[in-house]
Amino acid sequence: MEHSNDSTTEAVTVVETILQHPDTICCICFEVLSGSGCQRLSCGHVLHEKCVREMRCFGAVGRCPLCRHASDLLTPIQDLIEQASTCRVRDANVECAQLASEVLALDPTNEHANLLLGELYRSGQGVHKDPCKAFELLEQGRSQGNARCATQLGVLYGDFGMNNKAKELYEEGRLRGDSRGALNLGVCAMEEGQEQQAKEFFTEAVLGGDAGGYTYIGSLHDRAGDLLIAEAFYKLGWLHGHVQALSYLGALRRDQGQVEEAVRLLELACQLGDPDAAVELCEIHKQG
Repeated sequence: MEHSNDSTTEAVTVVETILQHPDTICCICFEVLSGSGCQRLSCGHVLHEKCVREMRCFGAVGRCPLCRHASDLLTPIQDLIEQASTCRVRDANVECAQLASEVLALDPTNEHANLLLGELYRSGQGVHKDPCKAFELLEQGRSQGNARCATQLGVLYGDFGMNNKAKELYEEGRLRGDSRGALNLGVCAMEEGQEQQAKEFFTEAVLGGDAGGYTYIGSLHDRAGDLLIAEAFYKLGWLHGHVQALSYLGALRRDQGQVEEAVRLLELACQLGDPDAAVELCEIHKQG
């Protein structure tokens, strides 16, 4: 009991000292603040940079521990990741890159930030295209066990024609649970003429939640001349959010002689960011 009283007295003394001299003692670790390695919040209170970083990594609320004033400098990493992911979905890639970079400055091993920034450097969206930087980021995420990083690393190898290595990584992503890995394996099988295997991979992708599987199953039926079935699968792909399904459906309408409808669908796909739609539109305009 005597020891407990001593501890309580010491704690009260520390708290009183912090309140009286908030610029001399860090209220997180209770250690003296030095001239370097410190960060001043917008409210004026000063903390160790290391303590701020740990607060953000462990998901503490984004408020000053002393006065509870909200501060962007204390935004938790998870909140930054959610904001970055939302920006990626909205195609606000510059902001996505900034947020993901902020996360990696705090935690270089963060798999989600490595994935987001790696995808951007691979495609050149929101940042200057840099395959070497993309490789570094995606490999870091992959080493942390991120399945999508493995798949996207495969896409990067595919960009350079290293298809066998790409397929190895697609398979790794697939086995780790990334439906996009199965989808990409299906595309490879389709290009190699292995249509039954391709259909199995696409079905697996659909079951894993990747709507692109619907679109590519439709493409298999399109090739076989089963146009009504193909159309149904393209519509399923679009209904479940796969923008590229519009391009396939537009191409189908073009082949059926419904040029105005084809243009409408392809223009919509262009607006939603599908580069293949622009190619199809150019072909229609050349022929028209």
